[in-house]
Amino acid sequence: MAKRLERRAGIITLPASAMGHGGGLRFGAEGATAVVIDPASLNALATAEEIRKASGETLAVVCDPTDDRFARHTVAQAAASLGGPDVAWNHVGQPGPVAYEDMDMALCELAMNFNLRTPMLCGISICL
Repeated sequence: MAKRLERRAGIITLPASAMGHGGGLRFGAEGATAVVIDPASLNALATAEEIRKASGETLAVVCDPTDDRFARHTVAQAAASLGGPDVAWNHVGQPGPVAYEDMDMALCELAMNFNLRTPMLCGISICL
């Protein structure tokens, strides 16, 4: 049976745990070349290695995914290296579960940047 993402490149933001991690593994299992993006180098490299062992080609990118410059640079790097991206997995989910009434504004800002800004920047850059 053919893999649904064969010969396609996909970008996965913050793939170290939970849904992002599962998305990265699924991209690889479906034949995609996965570009994994995480601000923590060990997270990016570990996830890329796990995908590589399971299914094939990956590219780990360590950067701040909320930085406007990152999106254009990363997408350009993916296009130059892998001929894509064709698809993105922008489920970030940061920060993890916390009671709404206990969230301070710094944590709220982090959540907004990761969960709204990162997918928007990746999406815009893919369309350019």
